[in-house]
Amino acid sequence: MRISFRRLAIATACSMATLAIAAEASSSVSTSVAISGAAGTADAAARTAAAKPAAVDPSLGFYRLPALRGDRVVFVAEGDLWSTSIAGGAAQRLTTHGGTETFPAVSPDGRWIAFTGQQEGASDVYVMPAAGGVPRRLTWDTGAVVNVAGGFREQVKAITGGRGADVIYDPVGGDIFDESVRCIAFDGRLLVIGFTSGRIPTVSVNMPLIKGFSVMGVRAGEYGRQFPEKGRENSAAIWKLAEDGLVKPRVDHEYALDDWREAYETLAQRTVVGKTIIRPDL
Repeated sequence: MRISFRRLAIATACSMATLAIAAEASSSVSTSVAISGAAGTADAAARTAAAKPAAVDPSLGFYRLPALRGDRVVFVAEGDLWSTSIAGGAAQRLTTHGGTETFPAVSPDGRWIAFTGQQEGASDVYVMPAAGGVPRRLTWDTGAVVNVAGGFREQVKAITGGRGADVIYDPVGGDIFDESVRCIAFDGRLLVIGFTSGRIPTVSVNMPLIKGFSVMGVRAGEYGRQFPEKGRENSAAIWKLAEDGLVKPRVDHEYALDDWREAYETLAQRTVVGKTIIRPDL
């Protein structure tokens, strides 16, 4: 397969979500992609594709989500990750799994690539060497909904194959914290966010010792005040996740500014599931 990229480096530097690329497929498809840095070649390929639209397979000519680090760019094509030089040349196919890999991100030292993959069904985060290799799964998104009434230890154990949860985000405290201690995995992290249950729980120190987990207090605002640079990095990372669609906060309801009293009343009555938004533009 021969593919011409037009101004790939410029598009990558501008963080374009997708690249509209003209492609012309040969009769035999190989496992490498040749990329030309010459604008004339790209223009010729684009004119050829426009003149013969029936001959172009869109699934072979859509290249997107470029991630640039140094002189290398990682991108998505045909549902897999590819890597090539920004100067042009042959692209290396990094993944060949039947699932879809998207949203690549290259580590600052250029040694690792993190991405969202569907190698085992649900979309999860994986990491692999930048030169290629076996991806390592970091998250387990089962899509499961757990009813916490009456305890949830056994449910979490069943979902995780007996392992327990690696990370538990607990803004509730009380009984939820107590049960979280029972279903946290070895070397897990139990994040203390708040105590909306009204009871501040305690934990016997033998439990973290035996199960090898950490209890971490999370105050997002205070962390940024104590470590301004890291706080800015965290904020930028969160916005990037939102822009890429990897996090989707649940909005319970939106209110006009004039209806702020009603919005606050829903908080007082504890009827909100997710976030309440007050919008001055409504």
